[in-house]
Amino acid sequence: MTREEVLEKLAELGITISGETLRRWVNAELVPSPKRGNRGRAGGRWSEYPAETPWEAFASGQLLNDCSIKRVAEVRQEARSFIAEMCFEEMENLSNELEEWQKENAIVDELEGDHGVIEASYTELPSASEFPAKIIIVDTLVFSWLMARIKAEYSIPIDTTIQVCADYNGYWTEGEWARFTEPHSEKFNNDVDAAGGKYIVDWSIVDIKKHVNIVDEIIITDSETGATLIMKTRKKRI
Repeated sequence: MTREEVLEKLAELGITISGETLRRWVNAELVPSPKRGNRGRAGGRWSEYPAETPWEAFASGQLLNDCSIKRVAEVRQEARSFIAEMCFEEMENLSNELEEWQKENAIVDELEGDHGVIEASYTELPSASEFPAKIIIVDTLVFSWLMARIKAEYSIPIDTTIQVCADYNGYWTEGEWARFTEPHSEKFNNDVDAAGGKYIVDWSIVDIKKHVNIVDEIIITDSETGATLIMKTRKKRI
């Protein structure tokens, strides 16, 4: 996106800032940095902003009403690494808990033959859908930034309560840089360094429901195990 396109999109979202303010926000790390270059003989320089820039600018702008620029920059960084760190760790723990729960509640069906000899046995594990969802309380500012970003992308009024439903995936890859981007065709992404490559954590929004609860929440389901995390904050801030 060009600078003009970013400013135009922000105006549609209700935030009017100047090109100079956008430059300051880039320097303060409130929004993504653009790619820059020059046109050579044609003269002049160009800047290309990532597609998510207006949404991140909107989210950061919301927090600037109550927080310093430095604090908002810290919150943005925490929010962007949220999936790769907190969600990754919590989902790993939850998957282990699910595995133990299934073992403890497994039903063993034994086929008894002549003279009391067990000829065969079959173990049936309970479905992950029966396993209670785990509720995680997320830092209020981090959660507010995430929700504001999502609402900006989907053109949802900031004061509308929403339930975000997402699928969680993790996979190994090499030489690929994942990023916090557009849901559906792309994903909320981050990477976790690992020996021999990178472990990519994908959080893909599949549905957004409005006015379903008194507080915003994010429901993330592990697409492999079916385990579910419900993320919310202690109070509604925005």
